[in-house]
Formats: sequence, structure tokens, C-alpha cells
Amino acid sequence: MEDEYNRAGRIASPIPLPIIKIEMETSDIATIWLQVPTKLAAEYKPGQYFMCWNPYDSNGGMSERNHNSEKPYSVGDIMIDTSKIDSKTAADSGKSGRALIGFTIKNLGRQSGDLTKMKCGDWLALRGPFGTTFPAIESSSTLLLVSGGIGSTPMHMAAFAARQKLGSKVVIHAIMGFRNEDETHYVSRMEEVSDTVTITTDDGSQGIHGYP
Repeated sequence: MEDEYNRAGRIASPIPLPIIKIEMETSDIATIWLQVPTKLAAEYKPGQYFMCWNPYDSNGGMSERNHNSEKPYSVGDIMIDTSKIDSKTAADSGKSGRALIGFTIKNLGRQSGDLTKMKCGDWLALRGPFGTTFPAIESSSTLLLVSGGIGSTPMHMAAFAARQKLGSKVVIHAIMGFRNEDETHYVSRMEEVSDTVTITTDDGSQGIHGYP
């Protein structure tokens, strides 16, 4: 898999990757953390997405037939600890690594519902990344990042990357819209990397009443 990734610049064929942990952001939104090749996590660019699918069949075994159910998901968060990782470590090599990519998924139907019900130790198939990246952020920039609902995940990665690259040289303002207070998520993550965070809700149950 490492050779295939190097040639293509991405994971070209779906491979199962282990779920290391799951965080429930709300009652129907889960962040699924996958252990991935460290090179993949380090080279991912905000704005890109991965194709994800549940590799399990109805009997609990893995089947490539489920490949047709794959859906695109944006990366919401990344954790990389290279202190104890061989630079060539891949998730399917049997080695212990701590390069994790988090996909935040809302239960909106059969496939997304199945994903939000997965558990630690399960496997999720992945290929990518694909898509156009966000524009490069230069120094002395001011960013206004506006998101609605689950769209908070790619905006968080944009803010995270800008802060990591430019530190205090970039000013980041985030406006996050949700239907109601119960659906708010990623607020604390955005607060960690933004100068200001404004919350709006459709029903006024939290923050400003109205749309962002």
C-alpha cells in the first residue's frame, strides 16, 4: 500500500483502516478517528476530501461489494505525533503509529447512519484525498470563515492550517450556524484556533437568532 500511495500521490484503491477512537459530538454526529499512513496525514491539504465506505457485509465479514456505497467526507481534524513513528509506517503494516485523521459524520441516512454506529476496533475503507484545496493563506491575512451545520469540519481544517502556518500573523474570525443548540459541534475546536467565534442558530436557542 505504501508503494501504491507513493506512485499515485494518494490512496488509489480502497483499503481498510482501523478506527482508533470515536467521539460523539451530538446525539447523531460522530467523529471517527482513523489511523492512517503518517505521510498521508502530513501531506493532506484543507479543502480535500476522502471517499469512505463501510467494508463489512451483512454477515460481519469484509466485502469489496460494498465499494459502491462509498461517499465523500471532509477531514475535520488531524492529530500527528511523529516522535515514535517510523516515517514509512502505514496503518496496514502492523506497526504502531499515531497519525490520526478525524471524519465528522452526521447520521442522515443508511450509509452515514451505519458509519456513526461503528465502534473502536472496526475498520473503515478509505481512498483519496481528492478535490481542490483552499487558497494558500499569506501572512498578515484576515480570514472570515462561515459555516453551516456539518460544514464546520472543513472550515476548522482551514483555520487549523492557517494558524499552524502563520501563528499570530493571521487573524481568524469564524461564524458557525446551526439549526439549534442541540446540533452545535466543533465550537471548542474552532475557539482553539480562531480569534473570535460567533454562533448563530435558526431558532435562537444559542447565540444570535438567524442565519450566518
